[in-house]
Amino acid sequence: MKKYFLIIFGTMVFLEVGICAEAPDTAWTRKFGELEIGYSVQQTQDGGYIMTGDRGSCIGFKGIPLIKTDSLGNKEWYKTHSIIDSVGYGYSVRETQDGGYIVTGIIGGDVALLKVDSLGNKEWGKRFGGDNCDMGYSVQQTQDNGYIVTGYTYSYGAGQSDVWLIKTDSLGNKKWDKTFGGEHSEKSYSVQQTQDGGYIITGKTYDISGDFEVWLIKADSLGDKEWDKAFFGGGSYSVQQTQDGGYVITGVSNPNNKAFLIKTDSLGNKEWEKIFNGTPGGKAGYSVVLIFNGGYFIVGYYEGGRIWAIRTDISGDMLWTKIWGIPEGYHIGYSGQQTRDGGYIITGTTSPTAPPTGEKLWLIKLESDAGIEESKIDSPNEFLLSQNSSNPFINSTEIKFGLPKNSDVNVSIYNLVGKKVTTLIDEPRNTGCYTTKWDATDNSGERVATGIYFAKLSARVENKTYTKTEKLCLMR
Repeated sequence: MKKYFLIIFGTMVFLEVGICAEAPDTAWTRKFGELEIGYSVQQTQDGGYIMTGDRGSCIGFKGIPLIKTDSLGNKEWYKTHSIIDSVGYGYSVRETQDGGYIVTGIIGGDVALLKVDSLGNKEWGKRFGGDNCDMGYSVQQTQDNGYIVTGYTYSYGAGQSDVWLIKTDSLGNKKWDKTFGGEHSEKSYSVQQTQDGGYIITGKTYDISGDFEVWLIKADSLGDKEWDKAFFGGGSYSVQQTQDGGYVITGVSNPNNKAFLIKTDSLGNKEWEKIFNGTPGGKAGYSVVLIFNGGYFIVGYYEGGRIWAIRTDISGDMLWTKIWGIPEGYHIGYSGQQTRDGGYIITGTTSPTAPPTGEKLWLIKLESDAGIEESKIDSPNEFLLSQNSSNPFINSTEIKFGLPKNSDVNVSIYNLVGKKVTTLIDEPRNTGCYTTKWDATDNSGERVATGIYFAKLSARVENKTYTKTEKLCLMR
């Protein structure tokens, strides 16, 4: 049963809609006047947060901005860096394997790619573009320590845009680039490297009448298109590969302006879709991430200009939702992530008035929703592999498993493309419960990169093998 209630806290109104579970409490919020809008946030290896965005209406502002906070949202440093002497905006920031940060956005009408160290000091900056107006919306470090960037390139002569995919080396030098488009305008907002070493891209494609459709593109490791799928009218702003090799995307549907969640198989065929209605009015999902123990976390925009967070189960059914803002104000959430303590972090923008004036970047931390608990396998009556503790983890993690029978046991770690990274156990074990530790190194003792890995338990009894797999999230 749904239940609605209002909580008055200072001047801010929080509307919670509990579906199957209570929404978690807000741990704290922070506002930063250095930026008007926060487009991207990620928890860092020290437990703090890194953000990028733009200054909007600030006259004379130059360069691409970054804000780093501690674990409680207190500002540690604020930096801006110019690749050229021009206004710049950051749309996506990610921590890199060396503890620094990579940012993409726009500067001087070109795609910007900026690399800084752990203290925000500039290491290098690159521009990609020409006479067109080009935007970089999403960046990720790739398995070869280079970077993949997506956005769009706009041709003034043709009067249309194409999806742009750019691959660089570790120093930001372009290795190749690809465009995807046709007779109409297309844009992309999110890219992720896939388990097979290729790339998944999402955005929107416009038809000749000016309407647009949700667009999903799969490219191989060289950026050549393998397939693409268009769904109902609307646009998608975020994509993630799921544990089964499929994809989940969120965005806004058209013409009813509702946030949606679409799950596809590995070939982009739609398995299900969810439309989040609530009350009438415009809504959108701008960010989706996978929850460590299954399900999805979506951040976006709610009717009347308020930040919206949605937690779903693995089937996309809403478990809880929470809203921040005042009806007469202007508030949008652009980026969210689950944090290592099982809570959530959100960034966006807040203004006391609509149209917005005096906007500030808004950082919101949610408590854990108690959905992530260590599996208990004290008395196993079946073969079990528990979620590692903690997840995500930084330097090492514990993996527990249970055996109901004497077995030949193998516990190994695999990367996203299915390559074995290391073997932790390979020997006979008696019935019982066990704990093993992975120190985030490979078989040669070298440290492995930040990313998603899988722990696999294989237990052989007589002529039958039992297997269990759990996802591990390493953040350095």
